[in-house]
Amino acid sequence: MATGIGEKMFEGYLILDWKTGKMAVKSRKPKLVGPYKIPIKVELRVTIPDRQELSVRGEVEVAQSKVKDIIFESI
Repeated sequence: MATGIGEKMFEGYLILDWKTGKMAVKSRKPKLVGPYKIPIKVELRVTIPDRQELSVRGEVEVAQSKVKDIIFESI
């Protein structure tokens, strides 16, 4: 789970109108939905990071035989 200075959950409904191609966001499920409208429940967890600069870490492992090939090609 991500850590940060703040985290908040947002819940609501994305209403897609299949006929017109428009969409809207509502905090509550509408009581009446037209025949072309599709309500989709949405739950979003938003985390604000501790700092503005984000970083990515990882490792790359190169086989010893590949290192030898690279060294020989550079000679």
